[in-house]
Amino acid sequence: MKSILTIICALGLGIIFVAASSPFGSANNPNTTKAFSDYLGNKTELNLKGQIVDHNNQPVENATITIGNTSVTTDAYGKFDLNNVAAHENLAAISVRKDGYKSEHVDVTPTDDTTKVNITLHKQEDLSLFWFSKNNHNLPQITEGEN
Repeated sequence: MKSILTIICALGLGIIFVAASSPFGSANNPNTTKAFSDYLGNKTELNLKGQIVDHNNQPVENATITIGNTSVTTDAYGKFDLNNVAAHENLAAISVRKDGYKSEHVDVTPTDDTTKVNITLHKQEDLSLFWFSKNNHNLPQITEGEN
């Protein structure tokens, strides 16, 4: 019985060894493995313009738009312009934040000219357990045995 178990273990280890040394799916084969940076593309500069609106399609003034280390704020019409911002050929990650609204994160693919983007912010919901605590509302106490 021990010899059969030993043979099965040796056979299993042999199969694992052969599979691990196979060129298929290995990091040595450049045709099967890509680094994350390969998907982003080369670094480039991006010109971006757009508008930030709320859920009622009204402009959001003084929202902060950030790409990388560069930030601007929207004007009274919710409009913004970012010029010569560091990005990648295939991806630019945009973050938008404004007090009282949920932050938005949008990924865009830059175009040859100016990339245009319109983003909608949604009001921050205030109802949660913290709202009850903050507004001194008591939650019902459940004691053992109650159902």
